[in-house]
Amino acid sequence: MLAPLALTACASHGGKPADTPTTRPSTAPPPSTAADPTAVAAPQQTPQADTPSPRSTDDDAFAAAGREADEQRAAAAADGDPVAPKDTHIPAPDEYGFGKPAATAQHGEVVAYTPRRESGRLIIPLTIHNASDDRVNYRVTITAIAASQDSPVTVTTRADNVFPHTTWPTQVDITAPSADTSPTRMRISLHVIQDAYPFGDVH
Repeated sequence: MLAPLALTACASHGGKPADTPTTRPSTAPPPSTAADPTAVAAPQQTPQADTPSPRSTDDDAFAAAGREADEQRAAAAADGDPVAPKDTHIPAPDEYGFGKPAATAQHGEVVAYTPRRESGRLIIPLTIHNASDDRVNYRVTITAIAASQDSPVTVTTRADNVFPHTTWPTQVDITAPSADTSPTRMRISLHVIQDAYPFGDVH
């Protein structure tokens, strides 16, 4: 009795390929990114305090240069005492040597003195003293007339920004053709206009 023949299926038998298993993408969940409780944490670094840098030598160099400059200035200084004013006294109106007062005005702040001749000119000295606590401008009109004159000689002068409690010395020239008489025989009158310094006392 003949043994049955084993039939092997051919892939191309019948013109139809055999089914090939299809590979499907894995549906396994991705690995978790959560921290593993069993993992060893990296050691934390302790902030280090700033280490002070070594002291710069610039300060020492500057100090040495300063001492050297002081020594050079001291060596180059002139001999003797420092120059300084020895007399800071403010002269009073009668300390200018103008002689005898001939007329006064503004409660004695403005004084005209006896006329005198200087180099052929007839001069009247004046002192203007600011007795207030503010800076003041003065406008002074001087009128002089001699006994032999038919008309007076009038001159105007100004003193601006006179500081408090100081005296402004000045003089006016009243020379005129008819003013040839003795200065001591002249009559003098004053008219004063006084106003505050317009810019005030700014410190």
